[in-house]
Parts: sequence; C-alpha cells; structure tokens
Amino acid sequence: MSAISNVVRQVRDRQGTPLLLCRIRLDFPSNDARKPTNVVFDLTVGTETIGSISIPATQIGVPMRYSEARLLRMADYRLPPSLLDYMRERLPPDQPLYLAFDSPNGYLPGVPWEKLATVALRRPILRLGVVSVRPVLPQQTMDVVYCCSLPPNAGISPAVVVTDFIRQLPRQLPQLAQLHVFTHRSLTSLLQRKIESLGLGGRVVVYTPPEMAMCPIEGGSNTLSDVPEVSQIQNPWLLWMRDSLRQVSIDGVHFVCTGYLGRTKAGLRLSEAPMQTDQMRCAEIVSTRELAMFLQQIGAWSVAFSSPPFNSCDLGLRMLCHQISSSISGPTAFHDIGTDIDANALSMLYRYVFVPQDAPLPASPALALSTHPSWAGVVNQQWDDRMDRLVREYTVLGQTNSGIEPNPAPAPWVTAQQRILEKSISDLANEPTSPAEKAREDGILAALKFTSDLLAKYTGRGGNDKDSSGGTTS
Repeated sequence: MSAISNVVRQVRDRQGTPLLLCRIRLDFPSNDARKPTNVVFDLTVGTETIGSISIPATQIGVPMRYSEARLLRMADYRLPPSLLDYMRERLPPDQPLYLAFDSPNGYLPGVPWEKLATVALRRPILRLGVVSVRPVLPQQTMDVVYCCSLPPNAGISPAVVVTDFIRQLPRQLPQLAQLHVFTHRSLTSLLQRKIESLGLGGRVVVYTPPEMAMCPIEGGSNTLSDVPEVSQIQNPWLLWMRDSLRQVSIDGVHFVCTGYLGRTKAGLRLSEAPMQTDQMRCAEIVSTRELAMFLQQIGAWSVAFSSPPFNSCDLGLRMLCHQISSSISGPTAFHDIGTDIDANALSMLYRYVFVPQDAPLPASPALALSTHPSWAGVVNQQWDDRMDRLVREYTVLGQTNSGIEPNPAPAPWVTAQQRILEKSISDLANEPTSPAEKAREDGILAALKFTSDLLAKYTGRGGNDKDSSGGTTS
C-alpha cells in the first residue's frame, strides 16, 4: 500500500468520511514531439474515482526545463476556465480538497495551486501529508524558532520586512508558544523594540549573533548551478541557532527568507552570515538534507517558510517546502507575505498547528499547507490503533496519551531522539503481508525497543515492558 493510500485508509477508519483528493502528475508524449506534455488531474473520493482531466502544461504555465523554471514569475501561472469548470462540476460541496503529487511530477509541487484555486473553488485546498505518525507534543507551551535572513541586495530594506512580519504575528501567540528569534545583528535592537511595542515581551527571546564566526565551507553562490549536499550541518545560521538552543526542546521553526532553485534540487537561501566576518565566504544555500538534519537535531516537528514580496525564487522555496514535508511529522507550510495582506493566513496557520482541536482548516491563497487530514483532532492521539501501539511501546516519550510532561521536562537531546523514533515508526504504517515483511518488521521493532529502553534508562522515564512481538519481558 502506498503512503497516499495509507492516509486515505487512516482517514476513512478514524473519521468515517472519505477523503476528497486530487492526484496530479505529468503525462509526457510518447515518441511524438509534436504532442504537448499534459498535466493530469485524477479526482477521487475515498477509493472511488469521480473524474479525470488532462490539461496541456503550457496552459497552466508549468515549466518543463530548468532554464524555463529559473525565469518563471508568479504571474505566469494560471488555471484555464475549462479546468475550473470541470472541478466545480465534479467536486462535492463543503469538503476540503487535498492535493497529492504522483510521479512524474517535475515542478508541479512548486505551482501555487492554492493561490490560483482557493477562491475560485470556494473551499480549503491543502496538500496531503503522508507521514503516518503523529508527534508526541508537550503538555504546555510550545517553543518556536524564528529565523529572518535576507540578502543585502534584495531591493527592499530587511528592517521593513521584519517589521511587517512581526506585525502579522497572531496576538494570541505568546499564550501558545515561547518565541526564539534569530536575525541579523543590525536588526536585533529594532526587532526588540517592535516586539515590546506590540506587547509581546516576556515570551520572546531575541538572540544576539556572535561577534565572529568561522564559516565552514566556501559559498560561491553567483556561479552555483545546483544545491550542494553536505554530511553535517555547516551553514552558520543553522549552527548558531542549534548551539544557542542546546537547553531548549524546539517544536516548530519559521524561516523568513528567499529560496534557490538548482538544476536537480531546491534550497533555502540564507544571507552569508548573521554576523560580520573576515573569514572565507559562507555557504548560503541550505539543502533539504541539511535542513532536515537541523530540524531533527533540535527536535522540531513542524516548519514554515514565509516568502517576502521580493523573493526572486519563489519556485525554489515552494519546492523545498514540498521536499521537506516528507521528513516532518507535523504540518509544513509555505506562507506568502505579499498575499497575506491582513495577516489572517498566518493567524489561521498558527491556530491550526498549535491548537488543532479548536481550529478550522486554513483556507487562504497565501498558504500552501501540507498536513495529515486528521491533524485537526485531539493532540497526542495517533491516527489509528496500530500507530498508537507502536508509539506507546517503542518510543521513550509516548507511553501515555497526555503528552510530554513539563516536570521534569526531558532534555532536548531526548526529544530529538523521540523524533527519530517517530520517523522510524512512520515507515511501519502498513501491516506486513508476507513472512519476509514480518521478519523485516520484527527486526526494526527489536532495534527500536533497544533504543527506546536505552534512552529510558538514562532519562529515568522507565522503559516499556513489551518485547518486539508484543509479549511481556520477564
């Protein structure tokens, strides 16, 4: 069973209602260059197909080559009336529409589908999150990191962007989360004053960059044609944040930055360094892999990217958001600052992420939100009985449905290990259907049990008393 099919099953079993899904893929012409490449939209309700339509990619503005993608502007995208009319005719009313991208999909995940169709179809449009395990969350306040890193030649003052972004923060956010803010040294004083003027002080910590830092690798972004891969965290921004947060377990990270589109990968573009430095040029492009390592090491289960109005590579940031979503067990979001004029989208997003049981599904052209359909439910409860058992028996912080206890709070490294265990369990969403699959699962569960019991020994939280086959150990 595929990851998409497994989510459809989980929604049916838990919510009792079939999932409305649009699966999107490219259809390349075979042996005839004169025929156009089409974008195929397959509509399903649960396991029932309710329609399928093909539209030439050129009518939507989807780039087929890297050279086209690099020059693309947001204004180049459009949805033809024939597609919208077909959707209105086939889609049942009053249901959110989830998008999933089948192979081959090329740059399809980078298309702003929500911006093009949310108002036209009059419904929430979301992207299907396929991670099958729900993170174990703290019982009390969350901790969220903000990183605002903007290039010096952006054509707009970073101070203006930072001020506008702070103004967009939901007023109830201090009651939901402790905020940890990282930005350029030149902006820290301005940011602190703005936060205090909005009454957000006390729950916000603004970190001051170090005076000097050695940049691990050379950047050379002017001639970079692809996103560099690394085996460890090397970007100075990520290192600064990780090292400053060694005593804090982080839940979510929110970047305000621009993107980068390489020939084969997308990246996060951060300015050269958060501080003045005379050392070698720093690597400013962060790959999906490096970002995933950073999120894992600080224990984060959700990430968002706010794109400033001057972002010259909106497509790169959107593609990165799509790629990282499969590594995160909670919601992943792209936020368009320029489209979110009244800041309502950001407010809806935060309520949905941090208070899901009380929040409606976000519906905004300014958001591209990847989430499991059952996220808007009671926190710290898994989406089916199998996941509930695996998280309870094979993780160190998942023994109860009440969440992570604040007294005593686990060390940040323990929370980070919990996220690793959860990610491993998410790969076991499907019951084994053959002796070989059962043997493989037993081996994985034995390794998970050993790891969780070892962590429990050093944290004093007590290991579970189940063996890998569900029996009781003596």
